[in-house]
Amino acid sequence: MATLFSPICITDLETPSVNTDLLGIPSGACVISANSNIGFGRTASQEEMHVGCSPQSLPAKLFTPPLRHDQVMVLCGCEALIELSGYGRTAALTSIVPTGKHDWSGRTMLFMDALELESYNTSTSTPDLLPGNVDRELTKAYTAFSSYEDAPPYTSVVTGHWGCRAFGGNREIKSMIQWCAASMAGVELNFVCDKSDSFASDFRSFTSHALNSEWTVHAVVAVLRKMGPTDEGVRPAFRYVRRILDGQP
Repeated sequence: MATLFSPICITDLETPSVNTDLLGIPSGACVISANSNIGFGRTASQEEMHVGCSPQSLPAKLFTPPLRHDQVMVLCGCEALIELSGYGRTAALTSIVPTGKHDWSGRTMLFMDALELESYNTSTSTPDLLPGNVDRELTKAYTAFSSYEDAPPYTSVVTGHWGCRAFGGNREIKSMIQWCAASMAGVELNFVCDKSDSFASDFRSFTSHALNSEWTVHAVVAVLRKMGPTDEGVRPAFRYVRRILDGQP
C-alpha cells in the first residue's frame, strides 16, 4: 500500500529559540541538528544551544563515537534548565525553567547529523542532489523518526532547518526529505522556522497541496532522486516538485 503523507504543523517564530514548548515533551521528540561528533561548543549553533540548556546531556559526548551515515543518537530524560532565543551571535538567555514545571522523563532528543555541504558553491548548484545524497539524508531522518522501537510512535517530532545554516543544505530539499521520512515512520512533524522570509508560507502551500492531492511519499522521493544538482529549473524545489507531480510542462 502506498504511503501517504502524515499531517504536518508549521510553526513560524519571530526569532529562533530553545523553548520548552518546542522540545516535544511529554511524548514526542525534538531533532538536534548535530555534528557527527555530537556535543557542545561556543558558536551557539542549534545543537550547542540545546545541549547547553540541558547539562544532563553533556556526558553523551564522552561515550558516543562519530555517527555513521545510518546512525543517530537518542537521549531520553534530560532536563532543560534554561530557555534561549536567537542564534549564533544573537543568542541570549530568555528565562530559567522553574524546577518541577515539566515531567522530563519522556523528553527525547534526536541527534542526527546532516551532510556537510558548505564547501560547495550553492549559488550555482544544489549539492543536496548529488548522487546518493537524497537517500543518505532520508535514511538518517527515518532512523531518527522511527527510533521509538516497541513504544507507540512519537506524538510529534519538532524539527526545523536541519543541516541548512552552517552545513550549507538547501532548506526546501531538506524539509521535503524530513517530511517524507516522518511519514514513512508514521509520525507528525512540527516544523519550526522564523518569519524572516517567505519559507514558512511557501512550505505551507506545498504541504497543503501535497495533502489535498494525495501525493505519495514514493512519488516525491522519486522526483528528488531524479533531480540533478545543476539541472535547469530545480530551484525553487517546492515549485519544481509540484510542477512535475501535477503533470505540468
